[in-house]
Amino acid sequence: MTYLYHKALQTVNGYDLVSKGDRILVAVSGGPDSVALFRFLNELAGNLGLTIQIFHLNHLIRQEALNDAEFVRELGKKFNTPVHIERADVRKFAEDNDLSIQVGAREMRYKSMEDVARSNGLNKIATGHTKDDVTETFIMRVANGSGFRGLTGIPPKRDDVFIRPLIECSKEEITSWMDELGQKYVTDESNSSDKYYRNRIRNHVVPILKEEEIDEIVFQTCEIIRDDEGIKERRARDTFLEIASQDEYEISISIRDLMKETVDIQTRILRMCIEALSYSYRGKPTIKQLDDVLRRFHRSDLSRLDLRGGISVCKEHERIVVFSRENDGAIIENELVIGRDNSISLMLNVKVELRDADSVEPGSGTNIVFMDESKIRWPLTARSFKPGDRFTPFGMKGTKKVKDFFIDEKIPKRRRVQTPIIEDREKIVWIAGYRLDERVRIDGSTDKVAVLKIEMRE
Repeated sequence: MTYLYHKALQTVNGYDLVSKGDRILVAVSGGPDSVALFRFLNELAGNLGLTIQIFHLNHLIRQEALNDAEFVRELGKKFNTPVHIERADVRKFAEDNDLSIQVGAREMRYKSMEDVARSNGLNKIATGHTKDDVTETFIMRVANGSGFRGLTGIPPKRDDVFIRPLIECSKEEITSWMDELGQKYVTDESNSSDKYYRNRIRNHVVPILKEEEIDEIVFQTCEIIRDDEGIKERRARDTFLEIASQDEYEISISIRDLMKETVDIQTRILRMCIEALSYSYRGKPTIKQLDDVLRRFHRSDLSRLDLRGGISVCKEHERIVVFSRENDGAIIENELVIGRDNSISLMLNVKVELRDADSVEPGSGTNIVFMDESKIRWPLTARSFKPGDRFTPFGMKGTKKVKDFFIDEKIPKRRRVQTPIIEDREKIVWIAGYRLDERVRIDGSTDKVAVLKIEMRE
């Protein structure tokens, strides 16, 4: 066996990347790194009883992509290995999600790989990342200000699913092995273009670092940072689970509890909050954004800060609240139709029903109310709060400003615009989710009851 094979085998054993009987999906673009990865794992398969299948994604960007796919298909046929050829419109995905082509391609590639692995009962996914890729990524993240977490580089293993057996091998070692084997591979000409940021790092910065053997120092530095970060991440994760209150659209943390932690743990907890609510690459916060949040928080200047990825952070009643702006829209003014699910926002429906009074058993709850139908001046309408709004809170005689009611109930300003105001032709009848108006309460003379219920839209 060759030097590269033994080097990759040391990586596999040192990081416990592969176990007997593993079923592995190997990502093969057709380039030297991915073809070397396949050849290595294919050699290893017999000794460990591995099941190997090949994955290839056509990004629909380059005209040569069809040739690449055909090369990979023939490679699988030659070694009697199943091949999964997938297609994805990366350019459209990148445009729709405001991503670069390279980042969009990575997002779609990983998602597609996970889908194929899951549907075919494969428990691991192997990618052909090399030591050169570690150096490129490290330099890019330093330039982008990603913080220590980003400087961990590309790990040999992630989530016990993604494995990178060639992570300690250089590209020169890989191409040399391919030449020794007489193994053909395809060349992506776009990799030599300086159009992309990563390519400029690869083509101009990394060669200089390799001449001075600084790439080896970068690799070792990533490992040191990774070990240290692992300890801090576990501490932050345990604290996050202990002090955070979370629902689908919002996470809040006690300022008192957060202040007990060191600044580096505070930063990690905030990052976890943001990432838990964001579903796109653009939602991943930079170290600059996190520093800005903490700096304003410590200056007591954190009223509201809008971040990328549709996430905002604010301070409310001694808590830091991280929330998704998807749930931050005003109520849509809409007349409510009896017997129908009436849409009043991106998230909420209101249902109105009429029932005989003797068939109703009024219950408790903030999202359902019972009104005397005869006291309503129909039709009912849902809308947002307006300055000057007044109503008569249930149990009171005089009217009260809705703004004062919000203040008394400690309803944050950002939630006031999201709170449905239900009114008839003359008056407000319900601050939905909070208080019924006294003037429509049911009593002993009530004949018909209007039942209103707020529900989350599916």
